[in-house]
Amino acid sequence: MPFEIEREFARLYGIPCWDVHWDCDTGLRLNFGVPHLDVQEPLAKEPRPGKRDLLRIYRQVWVHGDWKLWVDGHWKLTLRDIPPVRGSSSIRQILPGLARLDGQQLTGLEIDQHSAFTRFVFDLGAVLEVRRLDRGGQDDLWELLTPEDRTLTVRGNGTYSFDRRYVQKRSWRPIERV
Repeated sequence: MPFEIEREFARLYGIPCWDVHWDCDTGLRLNFGVPHLDVQEPLAKEPRPGKRDLLRIYRQVWVHGDWKLWVDGHWKLTLRDIPPVRGSSSIRQILPGLARLDGQQLTGLEIDQHSAFTRFVFDLGAVLEVRRLDRGGQDDLWELLTPEDRTLTVRGNGTYSFDRRYVQKRSWRPIERV
């Protein structure tokens, strides 16, 4: 595994995840570390005539951790006491699984250098496996946002980037043991 990936995850090991959340639009999201509030004030005092522009008239507030892990690929969560849960499972199956993952500490990470299949291992027995959406796909499997506003992104074609969060052109490198 590349040094950059090992280094960033070594900093994350032992920190409990929280606000583990999934929805069909944004995928699976896990926060780690100290919670922070982001507040966006309304963009205007008055709404535009005839428009329903909620961002212009209402304040938006988001809570996020020092670290955030976004999972975009197919995922499967294996726990000790319930059957495995997948992103394709019903919401009635997903919610109890994610509730059991909430609060667990990340202790290990394995990444296949060819397919980028990833296994996240947690201290209380949870294992989160992530695989690409389609064979040979170049879509992002997951990304880790760091406290320094850097993004570590892994793609299903066996490449990764570690760049500033809002950089326009990312530098993609192969995942291989160094």
